[in-house]
Amino acid sequence: MAKTQRSLLWASGVAISATLLAPFMPACFTRACDGDSVDFGRNPGEGILIDKDTWQSSPIDGKWIPYPHKRYYHFDVGPSLGLRTPQDIRVYISAVEQQNINGANFAEAAGSLAEFSYIYPGTISVYNNSCADYYMHLQVKVQPVADAGMDDRGDDGASDAGVSDADLDASLDQ
Repeated sequence: MAKTQRSLLWASGVAISATLLAPFMPACFTRACDGDSVDFGRNPGEGILIDKDTWQSSPIDGKWIPYPHKRYYHFDVGPSLGLRTPQDIRVYISAVEQQNINGANFAEAAGSLAEFSYIYPGTISVYNNSCADYYMHLQVKVQPVADAGMDDRGDDGASDAGVSDADLDASLDQ
């Protein structure tokens, strides 16, 4: 058999094998990677406060929430943090649900594993734009609420130099 005929026969075999096996091989270009959308944080037990300015989806050492491929999570942090815009958003992912067992590890998600959108006061959306399934821990920090004794400048109106604003304004007008 000539070398050209063997090459042609080999290429034909590869093409036929690929065609026959393709339906059995899930990939993101098929419907096997369709995702869904889930609201989280509106029901009791969905999320907890670490402090008055920090919310988390679950305890860091507890059971994390499922984060399957192509999932949109719409987090409602308003009931816990009020209508403050999220300032620092961290998504951690792991292959295991619970982090306080031997051998468990996690990493901060980046790129297509944690795409953020709809960041508004009291809400944030996170999208797993991959075909991989994980568990997720979300931590959201917001700007602290100003103390009641503070004015809109961020201080209590007292001057550090001992000169009142009125005296300063009068000296500048001269």
